[in-house]
Amino acid sequence: MDRSILVVDDEERLAHSLTELLREEGYEVDFAVGGKSGMEAFARQDYRLVITDLRMPEVDGFQLIDFLARKHPATAVIVITGHATTQSAIEAIHLRVADYLTKPFEFDFLLASIEKVFAQIETEELREDMMRMISHDIKVPLNSIMGFAQFIVDRETGKVSPRAAEFAEKIVTNGQRILSLLENYLTQQRAEAGRLEVLPQPVALRETLDEAVKMVGTEFARKSIEILLECDEAVRIWNGDEHLIFRAVSNLLSNAVKYTPDGGTCRVRLFLEERDGVGPVNIIAVENTGPGISKEDKAHVFKRWHRTSETHGQEGSGLGLYVVWHVARAHGGWAECESLPGDLTTFRMVLPHKALETPSPLKRGSLSVQ
Repeated sequence: MDRSILVVDDEERLAHSLTELLREEGYEVDFAVGGKSGMEAFARQDYRLVITDLRMPEVDGFQLIDFLARKHPATAVIVITGHATTQSAIEAIHLRVADYLTKPFEFDFLLASIEKVFAQIETEELREDMMRMISHDIKVPLNSIMGFAQFIVDRETGKVSPRAAEFAEKIVTNGQRILSLLENYLTQQRAEAGRLEVLPQPVALRETLDEAVKMVGTEFARKSIEILLECDEAVRIWNGDEHLIFRAVSNLLSNAVKYTPDGGTCRVRLFLEERDGVGPVNIIAVENTGPGISKEDKAHVFKRWHRTSETHGQEGSGLGLYVVWHVARAHGGWAECESLPGDLTTFRMVLPHKALETPSPLKRGSLSVQ
């Protein structure tokens, strides 16, 4: 879960000190000096929680809270103030502030308040995720399955429709969509709970990629997309979690088939490469022609539920690439995205070449975009 925090106070020393203490606790924290700077910070990125003082020049805490309520309603707020009054506390409650602390305060009290806020956010996100998945991501393909199933046999005559094979194929395709969605959702939940465990065993990577290609083959054929598979024999057998690798590659292929235009090309490559500072790595790359991804969107493609500006009108849960990123990290690697708008997009899973026993992340701190 995103645990980003913005500390806003007109006392720079206090804001900086609080930021450093929270970073030591594992939070992603920035600070802004004054309410105006706090508003400007949201032009650069969103934050899940804002910790703000109330009495500040130019733009005070209440003006900042009002700005957040209008422009960033999903952001929670904790107030810390050295000028507490009954009136300000009541006003903060009316503005649905998560907590109201008076200076000076014990740091442990603030930590407890922050954990409570993030627990509430996580609960709400889980509820929204389930609602989104049930109301659209599962409901649409399930309705399709039920509809095509009714057409296989004519209810009045009892005769099998001449298009039965076509209907059965669509039922299988939509069933696979539901299964894939559930698999991605469960993988996401395990990853965020820190329980995405890798069970290393010898994996025939060529065969795993073959199976993933076959699973989405109908969709590629429907759009007349040429799919090419190239495998380096040097990485044919590798120790990893076959189920997770299959899930990640299937997600990359499902993503490619959605955005490759009719008659386009998709290439799946498995090869060994020497990376500076890391050494030999195995790379699974999926390349496809299509609209490409903008520079702004590339920085967020592996985030949960992220949909790029190019995804308008496309089906999808927004979990596929998020799962790819976590599967790569669970194996000690990382994921990359390289794209030229209107030309070629490449997603890569970069995995350690040596036999995997206990996952040990390669020295790469975050996703790579080019």
